[in-house]
Amino acid sequence: MQQVVVAAIVDVTPDLVDLLSGEPVVVVGPEALEELWDGVDENATHVLLIGERRHEAQVRRHAALLADRGTAVAWCLLPHGPAALVLLALQVAGVRLDAGALPSLLGDLAGSTWSGAWTPSVARLADPAPSLGQHMRSLLPSGGGFVVTLAGDAGPGVVPVGSAAQPAALSRHALYRAGGEVPPPALDHLHRVTGTTDTVELPGLRLDPDRFGAPRAVELVALPHSHDVPLPRTEGAERCTICGAAVLDAFCPYCHVRPAGRTDLTGGQS
Repeated sequence: MQQVVVAAIVDVTPDLVDLLSGEPVVVVGPEALEELWDGVDENATHVLLIGERRHEAQVRRHAALLADRGTAVAWCLLPHGPAALVLLALQVAGVRLDAGALPSLLGDLAGSTWSGAWTPSVARLADPAPSLGQHMRSLLPSGGGFVVTLAGDAGPGVVPVGSAAQPAALSRHALYRAGGEVPPPALDHLHRVTGTTDTVELPGLRLDPDRFGAPRAVELVALPHSHDVPLPRTEGAERCTICGAAVLDAFCPYCHVRPAGRTDLTGGQS
């Protein structure tokens, strides 16, 4: 019987631990290799690791360590920030699906999620890179700050609050705010670009404000409505001969092998 664990690789704070108390998600820091080993139940059959793209090397090390003990591991790097990773992990972990369908569901959810931040200054923001004019604007004493987009309808970027904002292509669930104060004009701007109307404050998700260039920066996330992301179907899917997960694509997302009997790319049998 499958026992699946979803784990997010993010900087862990006491507030985050309290927020996730009782939730079916494991969170560990990028460098805390032993903590992931200890945090994943030894009876787990499959682990889905979620990390930021900037932490690829660390996520790979986590995956390798778990695989060494015999656990089937799939890992996914996303263009989102740490708060978004935690919320996406919670969404995926809360759905009863075959382990083989979870990476596909995660990809669909992540592709429809907006994540970014409000920051009063871009002086130390490295990714996405602000323009020279935006750097100069950060030196001015007035202004509503900047909206930083990591992933969304228009892709990554930085725009000053109050600038022309392209309305979101689809409506989304509430805008989740990772603690901290965001000026009303910035919230109005954010609601337009994310397709949201309500804001939910989750101080426990305030994990890495410096990621966005300033200690006062506030990370924000807008998740898709559940009905906008249909669940992957596993009926009739072939099974991985190693870990038993349903295989929805060419390869098992955990073991990276083709199901027995499936034709390979050269026309022969795998």
